[in-house]
Amino acid sequence: MEHVRGLSLDLDDTLWPITPVIHGAEAALSRWFADHAPGVLEQLDREDLRRIRVEVFRDNPELGHDFSALRRIAIARMLAQAGYAETLADAAFEAFFAARNAVTLFADVLPALERLAAAFPIVALTNGNAQLSRIGLDRHFVATVAARDVGVCKPHPDMFDAAARALDLPPEQILHAGDDLDHDVSGATAAGFTAMWINRGGEAAASTPAVRDLAELADRLLG
Repeated sequence: MEHVRGLSLDLDDTLWPITPVIHGAEAALSRWFADHAPGVLEQLDREDLRRIRVEVFRDNPELGHDFSALRRIAIARMLAQAGYAETLADAAFEAFFAARNAVTLFADVLPALERLAAAFPIVALTNGNAQLSRIGLDRHFVATVAARDVGVCKPHPDMFDAAARALDLPPEQILHAGDDLDHDVSGATAAGFTAMWINRGGEAAASTPAVRDLAELADRLLG
């Protein structure tokens, strides 16, 4: 690890579990509908709402890298189908997005980030739409490279190129860590980064370099 001069880290399911976050954000959106546009919940059941989300994702493949845009479009369509003005979508999305950033960090994350950020510049490299300033983690990162800004998702090499530019380092001096074998490990390796799989589930790692969590990554890098 002596060659590593900078880090890029995935966010969702690497620093926090994403499934309960999305469930909480969906619940917050439902509460907003109940308070401000109750006809949405009266006229559209859970399956209707799911169908609209699926249709929006299907009908807008050019926005596949931008979950915020897709979610806003879906909310606008839900409102319109219930007879409400689509202009309400921004306020409804804000309720969703606030809850989307109400994450619960894995227990190892904050102590490990403190150690790692003291030794390396770190870039967040994410396909999602988490906002580190809302979460309170932005002080540990020099930049966020998000798919919605780059225009493609990991494992596309443009994402990793953008991370290297943000760190102002060549790929061979950067370690990328994340939970997804395709998006994170394969993508980083193809881009010339050192890759590390954050394998919280303890699955068989085969020949893939892996650590259990961020604490183990910090131990390997810092001793």
